[in-house]
Amino acid sequence: MQNSERNGWSRNFEGFLREFPHDEPLKWFDEEFHPFTGVDVFATPFPHDSGWQIIDGRILILKAETSPRSKEEGLSEFLRQPVKLPAVNVGLEKTYSEDYARLQANPIPDDYLTSMYDSKYARHFYTETEIDTFRERWSRGSLAC
Repeated sequence: MQNSERNGWSRNFEGFLREFPHDEPLKWFDEEFHPFTGVDVFATPFPHDSGWQIIDGRILILKAETSPRSKEEGLSEFLRQPVKLPAVNVGLEKTYSEDYARLQANPIPDDYLTSMYDSKYARHFYTETEIDTFRERWSRGSLAC
């Protein structure tokens, strides 16, 4: 949503499905991160229980859905000092909150869900149970839950 203006899609569900560059996050680690850092994040199993990972002592990966407490633990270990995160970047407080709510109310087509959740990215960072939960949520529209 934050990049909807930059990406040029029309803030409606059909426009979102048609125009948004959905595969960018799926390719980012391979096409942007790995060439720059030389680190293949997919070469090491991701610790699903913590939701964060430190690779080579220099790269911290935090899963977005990880609890704030787990994110604080990961950041604290990575930075070797205590970290307390404030509550920021709350979607309901953004200028696009109404547009986002409208998009969330729509069931996502199964072919789209399959392309996202069968990806190397999803299979690496999420468990089968998490993927099943996400698939169920989005196949009905996330606000239907």
